[in-house]
Amino acid sequence: QARIWSMNGELRSILSKHKGAIFSLKWNKKGDYLLTGSFDRTAIVWDVKAEECKQQFEVHSDSTLDVDWRNNVSFATSSADKMIYVCKIGETHPIKTFSGHQGEVNCVKWDPTGTLLASCSDDITAKIWSMKQDKYVHDLREHAKEIYTIRWSPTGSGTSNPNQQLVLASASFDSTVKL
Repeated sequence: QARIWSMNGELRSILSKHKGAIFSLKWNKKGDYLLTGSFDRTAIVWDVKAEECKQQFEVHSDSTLDVDWRNNVSFATSSADKMIYVCKIGETHPIKTFSGHQGEVNCVKWDPTGTLLASCSDDITAKIWSMKQDKYVHDLREHAKEIYTIRWSPTGSGTSNPNQQLVLASASFDSTVKL
């Protein structure tokens, strides 16, 4: 279950449909949808105002580990099945599929423009994907152990710091952060 709380600690709603633990959840920028990824292999877009499932995406063959909105209607999912899918509300099939990791894909993050997607994996790599290509455009291999999380800097095109270079940070079980 996903629960939505008010600022004063009151439970506002309980969103129940997943059949397993929820590993990730993200609000879209508009704030009308909440996206969850679960052990049950699905991602669900929740209509927060209606307190109901808008659409459930059953695209992965193993746990959905992370989700990240590209814009208010499309998002990426990553999974223990080593796959990344880009899905869109209203579409029954992914609009883009990325494969190339050799281990669980722990985290996915869109850059500020929504054109590049970063991913990291138990295969000790971080990859950068472009919506314009079917293969990764960068394969980052600087860590010695699994990479658990990644974040883009709030710089570059599409940010309030457009004159500063966009940078990706990755954090690993090797106790390091790489830029």
